[in-house]
Amino acid sequence: MAVRTGGPGALGLSLLVVPLLGQEGVSMRRMKTSGGTTSGTTYIDLEDVKVPVENLIGKEGEGMKMITTNFNHERLGIAIGVTRSARVALSSAFAYVLKREAFGAPLMDQAVVRNRLARCGAELESLSAWIDQLVYQMSRMTKKDGNKELGGQMALAKAKAGMVVDECARCAVLLFGGNGYTRTGQGELVEKIYREVPAARVPGGSEDVMLDLAVRQLVKNFQAKTKALGKQKI
Repeated sequence: MAVRTGGPGALGLSLLVVPLLGQEGVSMRRMKTSGGTTSGTTYIDLEDVKVPVENLIGKEGEGMKMITTNFNHERLGIAIGVTRSARVALSSAFAYVLKREAFGAPLMDQAVVRNRLARCGAELESLSAWIDQLVYQMSRMTKKDGNKELGGQMALAKAKAGMVVDECARCAVLLFGGNGYTRTGQGELVEKIYREVPAARVPGGSEDVMLDLAVRQLVKNFQAKTKALGKQKI
């Protein structure tokens, strides 16, 4: 856990391993969520819990530093998983409208259906290509350069992934019709993916926070590089 062991601000936070099961002063209860049910979201209440000093991770006051070290990897991992979910939803809808008939013809014969699939497909393929690019950049950059150059990009990609899976899942549910509204049968997979959309748009940094972070870092990098160019000798 990140706990405050010092004064205000980030430098007052440290990471501690806090025992939970059978620990005096700890009470827990399961929190029901609309999605992400396998994550075991739990409310934890701590009341005068004693933690051995040797349970400190790293150095005191470096908790926030260690937490932020993983931000890029966490957001990239979320974006990759979300992109895959979007592809599963859209491909399921694609297969369904090829076989589902209305008035003697497959749904795929309707221009409005093809248009909806094409719009979602364009968003999905753009996102997928961007994710591939970010994976390549992260694997080639040093940790220091990656934190500086890719933090905003990762935040933006994570936010965009949430938007794309929302659009693809909604498209799939609508094309499945009534089948996409039930938790069993042909549409149960797309119904589940659509229910999990908030779990893609909130954890790892909620969407609005990620969008703001991306622009703020872009401005910061732009100003720093513009200043550096001004100092170069001609």
